[in-house]
Amino acid sequence: MAGANEAVQRLFAERTALIAADQRCGLLARPVRAALDAGAAQARGALLRNGWSNQQADALASRAVALTSDKSCTDGRVTGAARSAQAGFAGYARLPQMAFPGADRVWLARRRADSAGWLAYQDIGAEGRFGLRAGADGPEAAFALPIPARGFAPASARIVLRDIRRAPASVLDIPGRRIGPLAQNTPHPAMSRQIMARGRSIGALESPAHERAAVFAFPVEALDQIARLDPREAAVIEVDDVRGQRRFLIEVGDLSAALAFLRAGAG
Repeated sequence: MAGANEAVQRLFAERTALIAADQRCGLLARPVRAALDAGAAQARGALLRNGWSNQQADALASRAVALTSDKSCTDGRVTGAARSAQAGFAGYARLPQMAFPGADRVWLARRRADSAGWLAYQDIGAEGRFGLRAGADGPEAAFALPIPARGFAPASARIVLRDIRRAPASVLDIPGRRIGPLAQNTPHPAMSRQIMARGRSIGALESPAHERAAVFAFPVEALDQIARLDPREAAVIEVDDVRGQRRFLIEVGDLSAALAFLRAGAG
């Protein structure tokens, strides 16, 4: 396990250093940079889930950047790392989809939308699906919830997430802390904010057991706001229907890496 963690540390440091060099020198094309961002985000998420704090990850990133900050843009090690990233991108760019596992859930990103329009999503148990969907007016964040046979569609929905302006430091940021049940990682009510659904339609969930679903549309920016949270956190979707209020949990996980994967394939 220690060896695996050391490998992740090295990967995170190398990718962070190359990202910093690219910012200085403009070494990489935009899709390659997006792929590099995805890899760095995945590695950072793995370190945090393995007991690191954000402070430790930031310190490792700072050391990695410092080691290359005095290197010329034409330095052989810098240009060699850029060439390796470019070569590795060729295979990465051909991947039609990629899974990004978290502690409990998985984000699946696909560069071509499925028949229901999903581009990146997390299945929330058997309860529904949340993610990025191709809407009539462009991509949108969406939550699809199955409608029971002869049942009523839920009326409204909202996303509840930690307000980073009021609580900039994650309550999970305790060195050595291991991830607990997802429900323990939701935002405290006094430190949360809400994003209301801007519409509801009846659509498909892409599930053989449920052909009809209530699809709530949110601003696409909601996904970026969730992705900026700590990978160990959970956001909450609150849904109001005839049965009262129901709560569904979203694991933040490697959402930022999943979105970067899509950007890398956008050309």
